[in-house]
Amino acid sequence: IAVAPSEPNWVYLVAVGANRGLFGENLFKSQKGIYKSIDSGATWSVVASTDPEGHPNILTSSLYGNGSGGQGNYDLCIAVAPYNADSIFVGGVNLWNSPDGGGTWNQIANWQTVWNNPTLAHVHADHHGLTFNNNTLVVANDGGVFTTDDGETFTNITTGLVNGQIYSMGLAQDTLGIASWGLQDNATQLQIENDITTFPGGGDGFETEVWGRSNHNDNVNNGVNSDDTFLAYHSTQNGNFYRSTNGGGWWGGCTENDILRMPVASYNGTDGTVNEKGQWQTPLLVDPNDPAHILIGKTKIYESMDYGQTFNTLPCAGLIENAPPYNNDKLLNHLERSWLNQDYFYATDKNQIFRSMDGGATFDDVTAGLPNKWISDIEVDDANPERVFISMSNYGAGEKVFVSVDAGSNWEDMSNGIPAVPVNCIYYREGYTDEIYIGTDIGVYKWNADAIPGIWEDFNLDMPNVIVMDIRIHNSTNEIYAATYGRSMWKAQLPVTH
Repeated sequence: IAVAPSEPNWVYLVAVGANRGLFGENLFKSQKGIYKSIDSGATWSVVASTDPEGHPNILTSSLYGNGSGGQGNYDLCIAVAPYNADSIFVGGVNLWNSPDGGGTWNQIANWQTVWNNPTLAHVHADHHGLTFNNNTLVVANDGGVFTTDDGETFTNITTGLVNGQIYSMGLAQDTLGIASWGLQDNATQLQIENDITTFPGGGDGFETEVWGRSNHNDNVNNGVNSDDTFLAYHSTQNGNFYRSTNGGGWWGGCTENDILRMPVASYNGTDGTVNEKGQWQTPLLVDPNDPAHILIGKTKIYESMDYGQTFNTLPCAGLIENAPPYNNDKLLNHLERSWLNQDYFYATDKNQIFRSMDGGATFDDVTAGLPNKWISDIEVDDANPERVFISMSNYGAGEKVFVSVDAGSNWEDMSNGIPAVPVNCIYYREGYTDEIYIGTDIGVYKWNADAIPGIWEDFNLDMPNVIVMDIRIHNSTNEIYAATYGRSMWKAQLPVTH
């Protein structure tokens, strides 16, 4: 909804239909969806289209508004030019303008480079806010903040904002200064010392792991060799996975063309294979001692020993097979393995957790004793494969973190001290006894096992109250990293206590 600054009694409204496109959209057009009031909202009328077939579907992702549906439940905003009450701007996936009060609509920015219309501005997708600074239109979207004075040329003014929304991160233990992180609608980024680049591919960046130079096998046939500066695995929605290196070239401000990206798994292939569709954020495991050894969890667990060139399907008998009816997709949300004893697997589907003690051949449901809450993460004690921790995402009091000392046969609540906010991740510091960290919706908490009873304590260390989605610790530098959803990456120094 938007009020015309130059005509304060004029109010415009754009409405979304059940299919998330423009309200009333039928066969890509709508006679409804755009409304106007000239009496401060006392009465409303449909803004008629100059096209007899109706308005274009201005909420779809297509160039000409001829696509069905859209994302109006996620990205929807409207503004009116300050000195022209007939000039309306609407943001959905793309950005549109009407110069005549809604009668006609022109797309002024598209989320893709439009080769057959090179004059159309290329601006990041998914618009959430529109406002004016004098005559300058300010656009807020999933790519940051953009401005335009003429509706044709846009400037990205995001530089300097520390507002990355990170889902997951990887941290190279073998080489200092190398990290990767997956961003909401901004792909996956790689940092080597002070240089940051974005992997090709776009989309949402999810699970990622990264290594430096020292831990590669010299196998050119796998697209990985010991001269590469980095090796990274990264992913996008529903289980698209890639392996990237820089092809042995010097880093030096890497661009897309310097990165060799190879597909590992897709989401639109044959069911029962690694190329089937996975969860929105599909779990990935990489052996910390062998980066060629990876596992991907979808309806089953798929294992590769050659950097993702080929996969074997683990039998996984009993895994997800007894899920309740509302778990109709039956896809894994989280996957963990004991690297001390690789016979032990733990996997979750929403509020259920399964255990294998025979290398993934068979699984047992070990959910009994846990509350009916979403399981947000799994962590295994690096010194004991039967000691497993889980975190839960809920707003109630307690029931945030549970521990089992018998591989899930019994569970004990260890939520003392956690506020009534979701816990998103849990991390057990390698080589330390019960030094455990959790990421919550308001920051990082650390387990104090010396307190009686044990208690979680605030560990934000001058970090803002922000959602923390992932935690990693660099073992040699003793630095802890917190990947946040809205304030990018933070780190702090940990003491060496053993």
